[in-house]
Amino acid sequence: MDCKRIIFPGFKVWKMVFLLGSVLLGTYSCRYSERAQSSYSDSAIPVQIPNPILPGYYAEPTLVPFEDKFYLYATIDPWDDVELAVWETSDFRHWQLRRINWPTRDQCKSVTGSRNLLGSPEVVQWPDGKFYMYVISGREIWAGQSEHPLGPWYDLCQGKPLLPNPANVPLNNVHASCFQDSDGKAYLYWTTQINWNNSRCQVAPLEHGILAPEGREQDVTPPDFFEAAEVLVQDGRYYMLYSDGRGNNPETNIRYAMANSPFGPWKVPDNSGNAPILIHGAGHPEIFHHEGQYYVIYHRIYQSEGIQLLRQIGIDSLNFSADGQLRVPSHAPGITLMEPAIARRLDYQVVEVSSVFSEEHPARALHDGKPGTSWMSDPDDRTPWITVDLGEVRPVESTYLWLEQPFGVNRYRIDYSSDNRHWEVFVNQQYDVRIMAPFIDSRLVNARYLRISFFYTMGYDAHPAVCELEVE
Repeated sequence: MDCKRIIFPGFKVWKMVFLLGSVLLGTYSCRYSERAQSSYSDSAIPVQIPNPILPGYYAEPTLVPFEDKFYLYATIDPWDDVELAVWETSDFRHWQLRRINWPTRDQCKSVTGSRNLLGSPEVVQWPDGKFYMYVISGREIWAGQSEHPLGPWYDLCQGKPLLPNPANVPLNNVHASCFQDSDGKAYLYWTTQINWNNSRCQVAPLEHGILAPEGREQDVTPPDFFEAAEVLVQDGRYYMLYSDGRGNNPETNIRYAMANSPFGPWKVPDNSGNAPILIHGAGHPEIFHHEGQYYVIYHRIYQSEGIQLLRQIGIDSLNFSADGQLRVPSHAPGITLMEPAIARRLDYQVVEVSSVFSEEHPARALHDGKPGTSWMSDPDDRTPWITVDLGEVRPVESTYLWLEQPFGVNRYRIDYSSDNRHWEVFVNQQYDVRIMAPFIDSRLVNARYLRISFFYTMGYDAHPAVCELEVE
């Protein structure tokens, strides 16, 4: 019996392949001559999906498929935002940022809630065909329902949290996760904490997306538990994956425990959390099953000095040993999948950038095939830009610009030229502020060079960070 077997029928693993040209690390006017290659083929080839799988900074992921599309929901970093990030893909290679009507921070407020953090979504599709979401707001758990992953979403409890905090007690109800057992019974697992300490794992039966009237919560806390339980059953054994530390601790690890029932008692095998961990702050695991293989998605801490807590989404395979123990990811290589080798981009090279920020954001990161890296301009560069050489004059129809902070204020202009001297405007987005990913701009022109000029941006920093640029 597979974990969330109703949620993931015929599931295909999603992925992102990033395409950018690369540039030589330098200061102002960095130049590079290597050409980025395109590949067009209908045959299936092995495709390596490196970690992290998305550009930018997100945490606490959950995933659900519907009608040949796949939807990933996550917390927006730094730490949280007024809404959730929702990503959609149909080919598991290119993702598009979507917006949903619920939840928002303003919609999910209560008199019992504390600091109004919004995040840690859990989305499932139950046998009634409807989608249910469980999300943290105000350190309480709220519940929503929808006919479609993109909504419209409705508040199941009509303006009240599903799991409110008790009055005058600094208790947190956080990190909900759903599990349906082989007998069809559904359960909600969640974490209770007092001032982010004294963590306990609770479980209660679900009916119609909310807590069953006759059910009662039980404490099923495994050893070394801190938050974010995720349960599956395989060959009669129950497995619980969870985080053993806070989300801002780089030593936090994903552990697991085993039991003979969804209520425990949970016993920790010898190999739980003992592998040499090369992932910084791995936590909040979610499991899915695809074509005979289990996978786990999770977040990890982006190691960088001098900025706020930022996390990234990773994926790794999850395997069982002959005696039923799990091999929990410890090195975060990503996964390899067989997929059609279809590319959308034109050949190009990045011939010049205005500046680079630091060794952590070099110009060569523009097309290193790693979604978690980016080129970032120097903070003192008030007019940052990138120039792209397509090699020859050719038709250009659209550009796809992936920015590290799509929820910020991003203003830019794209110009085109045939000789790198005389320029015309391809698109001007200095005044039309949009929240989207990728930023898609379309116009049919003939050009050899494209120049992207950035103006005022607002995110966790004040200068642009570009993960990918596609041209077609």
